Amino acid sequence: MKQRLRSLAPWLLSGCLCTQAPAPWTTEQLAADLDQIAAAVRSEWSYLADRRQNSGVDVDALLAEAKKTLPQVHSADDFARSLRRFGAGLQDGHAWTSVPGESPPPARRLPFGLADCREGLVVLTTAAGAGAPLHGDLLVAIDDTPIEDAIRAAAREVFASTPGMRRQLAIAALQRTHTERVRCSLVAADGSRRDLDLATVTAGAVPPVRPATENWSLAWPRAEVAVLQLHSFEVPRWREWLAAKPEQREPFLAEGRARIAAIIADLTARTARTLIVDVRGNGGGTDLLAIHLAERLLDGEFLYFQLAGKHLGTWWPPAGTTYGKDPRARFPGRVIALADEHSFSTTDNFLRCLQDLHPDFTVVGRRTGGGTGAPREIVVAAHSKAVLGACTQRVYGPKGELIEGRGTAPTVPVQWTRADWLQGRDPDLEAALRLATGDRSR
Repeated sequence: MKQRLRSLAPWLLSGCLCTQAPAPWTTEQLAADLDQIAAAVRSEWSYLADRRQNSGVDVDALLAEAKKTLPQVHSADDFARSLRRFGAGLQDGHAWTSVPGESPPPARRLPFGLADCREGLVVLTTAAGAGAPLHGDLLVAIDDTPIEDAIRAAAREVFASTPGMRRQLAIAALQRTHTERVRCSLVAADGSRRDLDLATVTAGAVPPVRPATENWSLAWPRAEVAVLQLHSFEVPRWREWLAAKPEQREPFLAEGRARIAAIIADLTARTARTLIVDVRGNGGGTDLLAIHLAERLLDGEFLYFQLAGKHLGTWWPPAGTTYGKDPRARFPGRVIALADEHSFSTTDNFLRCLQDLHPDFTVVGRRTGGGTGAPREIVVAAHSKAVLGACTQRVYGPKGELIEGRGTAPTVPVQWTRADWLQGRDPDLEAALRLATGDRSR
């Protein structure tokens, strides 16, 4: 097992086959930095107590594990990996780490795109000239490492709040590499296995597994059923939004709010009875847009979420702001959300709000990423200048339950199959349409 995982090292996020400069710090300095980082986590991280109690996160054990690696740290990349594993062990999807001098992420990737399904990892798209027709094959090993072992190894270095999100991010990490070639073992639909030595490609050379669709677009698969594609809660000119002061952000919201108003008007004009909101892959954005949409889907005044912060060493009780006071037109019908492991952050807040408060709300798909909580940089280490960021607020749903680490569980769970992907079916949408039309034939 150790040899297999060692052969996998170039696939992990920090793996690099380039020449690395020696680490400019002593083992003692790095140990002191790790102590400083762990102390900041204990003091500033908002989910320390909850993660310890409900997920078994042990900061002392993570610290001890990181210190064990220090005799083998000979470069900035080595220390970056040790710190990343410490940070990933917190199980906070908004956490991050960085170390000055570490190598950039891999610029190359496998020459095909993968999707997770009941049968395993299925190849769906390939780069031009990939070397063999791979469409529909299952990837079962990378460089002789069984794929599930590879996923478990990669999962140690990704930042995720729920197991489902951790698996998906690990699968994504496995597809990136610094190497020029990789040995892949694949199984075809007839059960035959082949081992291929494939050239890797640049990131943009592989077509996306899912075709891109327009954000905030509305489609009508049935006369009284609309589907809202909502892949992001970001406002236009997102980077400018992030750089702007809070009092300067109002103009950025105008376009998004106008789009929401147009959508509600369209739903009203066409007398829609059900709105399916597709937030699969929606990693978040700003709650100000999500709140505005929630105001048009909920009747009356409501708490969108409740927040708790730390002041003078004490966590104050959660409290929230009341929304929905503006009597603008609302959509009164049923709402069904399509969600998956990549629905995260603002999207988690939005879904929890509707789940807690909407009288006719259903979630179809898979448990969301379950992460929220005002992430920020909480420590810069004295010697290495390594940085760790994590959540610094506690976010609760309107009914007072934490969102972090829980996410939103689907009312109707759906697991995709190999045939679903290969035949172009969307079992999430199919399940939602059956709910919307009262079809219980499946």
